[in-house]
Amino acid sequence: MQIRTMISYQIAPDALPGEVEHAVERELGSVISDLWFKTFLPRHFTPRAMSLYAYTARSAEYLKRKLRVKHHQDPLVWSGTLKAMVTGAITVHTKRQTAEGRMNVPRYLYQYRTTKVMKKDKELTALAPGEMQAMADFLQRRIRDRIELARVPEEILI
Repeated sequence: MQIRTMISYQIAPDALPGEVEHAVERELGSVISDLWFKTFLPRHFTPRAMSLYAYTARSAEYLKRKLRVKHHQDPLVWSGTLKAMVTGAITVHTKRQTAEGRMNVPRYLYQYRTTKVMKKDKELTALAPGEMQAMADFLQRRIRDRIELARVPEEILI
């Protein structure tokens, strides 16, 4: 998954040099691990995900067979291999104000037989309306909290 965004901010007059940049670098990984992986990713396997993430429509025959054989209509789930693999663990790498999350996925996720087949990898990493803003708000809160915790009180009265 790769999400590109621009972060713009105004530095407070009393901020230490590099304080905001350091906080951004530290907290970018938490957006992926704490918010996307734990909150948004599991939503991709719920019945609501078909409309929420605008998945490619599956054929009526496929949906009937899936209900008959697997007794559910959860999107992106047939045997459960994909769901188990991607919700099991994520490795997050951060450097120079970028963050990247890596997951193990089955080969069929990115191998297509025809051009008409749905792109499951794109469906898995799709963001619903509002999720990008939620990630930005989460990052802003975490950066603000980290900066506040790092500041030393100017005056200590005893």
